[in-house]
Order: sequence, then C-alpha cells, then structure tokens
Amino acid sequence: MAVPALKTLIKIAKVLDTSLDVLVSHDSNTTQDYNIKDKSLFDKVRLIDELPDTEKNMILQVIDLALSKKKFKDLLQQIG
Repeated sequence: MAVPALKTLIKIAKVLDTSLDVLVSHDSNTTQDYNIKDKSLFDKVRLIDELPDTEKNMILQVIDLALSKKKFKDLLQQIG
C-alpha cells in the first residue's frame, strides 16, 4: 500500500477537520471515531492520492470550496 505524501495528508486532515496526529496516530487514546455515512469515502481518498498532483489539487480545491460553503451557510444560520 502506498503512503500518501505529507502534503496530501495535511489536506485530508483539513477536509476531515482533524489534526494530522489524529489522522495518522495508531494510539487509540488519541484517535477519534468518525461517523461516516458513506464508507467508500476512504477508498475514494486513496484513489485521489494516486492521481497526478494537478488533478489531486483540483479535486481538493472543489472539496475545500464545498466545505467552506457549508461552513458559511451554517454560520449564517447560527447568527440568523
């Protein structure tokens, strides 16, 4: 199994809204449980990591945009 580059791991941690140490730690005391509805997400992340950097960055930018939009929308609802 290929190990993702550090730059990719940092981006994945940002997308999952977690820290890098939590993402890569094997220590059960520091890991968090995630309730991911779509279990194929991890397989997709692995496949994304195998793409050329240009394509990988485009996908991560789209993910960042979608997450920023959701966070902004949630913030607007909170201040309502």
